[in-house]
Amino acid sequence: MGALQLAVGLPSIACAVEEPNNQIYSREDDGDLRAAEAEARAKAARNYGGEDYREAQGAAPWHEHFGFLVASCERGDLRPTPRGIEIFADRERRFVALDPPAIPRVEVIDELYAAVFEGRAPLHGARWGLATLEVCTSLLQSAREGRDVALARQVAVE
Repeated sequence: MGALQLAVGLPSIACAVEEPNNQIYSREDDGDLRAAEAEARAKAARNYGGEDYREAQGAAPWHEHFGFLVASCERGDLRPTPRGIEIFADRERRFVALDPPAIPRVEVIDELYAAVFEGRAPLHGARWGLATLEVCTSLLQSAREGRDVALARQVAVE
């Protein structure tokens, strides 16, 4: 499967995002947001507790999505989306839809509750967090240096 086929329908970085109050934000429209510091301030203002924070209204329409990701496997590629998983197999392309979440990120809250109030070890503990951070920083290093970067801190899920 070619990269072009995987990227069909993806929004560009400069696409507009519709906010809950129907105001449209676009990186292209606001030259001030091109500066990393200004963008960080704008994001912080919209986070929980920020001056522009607005509580979500109703159930989440889709699952959280953190950008373009493709898992290349032996017989095909998997691309998670906010609404499900696109499967680009050897001889077929299909989409497996996911039901919208009843509560956004409920599994994170449940895991935290179980660790704090029930004394259960979290699935996503410190070692897992360090391994995840290693993947993120290695991706950046690989892109910057144009080479593979070996991972040394990966752990199995307990």
